[in-house]
Amino acid sequence: MKKIIFLGLLISLGLFSCKSNYTRVGDKNANYIPYYLKVYEADSLYLLKNYESSYKILDSLFKKYEPINMPMYFEYENYIKMAVKFNKVKKEDLKNLARNYDYRYNDFNKDSLLNVALNKFKFSTKQIDDLHNKFESEIDTVYRNLLYKMNFDDQKVRISGNTDSNEVRIVDFKNDSLLRLNLNRFPTVQKVGSWKKLNHEDLNGNVSLDVVLIHLSAYENLFEYYDNRFLDYVRKGECLPKTYAHMKDKNNMIYHNESFYHFLFPSIKSMDDNLKKEIDNRRKKTGLPSIEYEKIWFEERLMKM
Repeated sequence: MKKIIFLGLLISLGLFSCKSNYTRVGDKNANYIPYYLKVYEADSLYLLKNYESSYKILDSLFKKYEPINMPMYFEYENYIKMAVKFNKVKKEDLKNLARNYDYRYNDFNKDSLLNVALNKFKFSTKQIDDLHNKFESEIDTVYRNLLYKMNFDDQKVRISGNTDSNEVRIVDFKNDSLLRLNLNRFPTVQKVGSWKKLNHEDLNGNVSLDVVLIHLSAYENLFEYYDNRFLDYVRKGECLPKTYAHMKDKNNMIYHNESFYHFLFPSIKSMDDNLKKEIDNRRKKTGLPSIEYEKIWFEERLMKM
């Protein structure tokens, strides 16, 4: 009997140890910087069609970290599609896409590989809809609509034809005030949803902070407030590194006349090797890919959409 109890204790301790080594988005002491860097490595292999190596990297990564499924990389989706290729796809991963990442039945159905997985596990439309309904039920629609409004006002005052700098400033400072009131919760997909409409009554607009932050970064005192806060959100896996980096770059260009992360990139052929190395080190510390890979990613992902 004592042996059984001792064995049970060992198993419990082992399970607790495994769980404690697993990092979730938003954890107090989370560090997602290594996660981002591994995603870029896997993505570069994916672009080269070296699916086996890409799959192995992500399979190992998701044993340690909760997936983010970053826009334009979609590492979790790609992992599942590669798992289909290698006949290793898991039912739980498909359910997780619908339950936590805003994937609907049509998203599965229109993708040839995800559709194979859908049929393999005999998921019905209702089963996927039920999972997605649970996702929607947890969305903070008040926060979501606030982000819509902030983005709408940001653009309206800038594209009216006769831009008034005073009106722009009023809108920016209003958005700053609204954002500060809500920054105890970073607007992740799980909190406010994605760019997809929740239903036919939902507003149709941008719910990200990318554009708003770039415009707020033009004010030095406002930028100082957001700088460290958003870098902390990057480390916790809640804010995309590029969201933070674009804000930092815009501020640096205005006040120091140089691109801190080289997002507003001219040709890298003429860049000094030491400067290139320095910028790549900055990028790595912030969870960004190298300048060289950024260029490849831009050409292979964005330009071929």
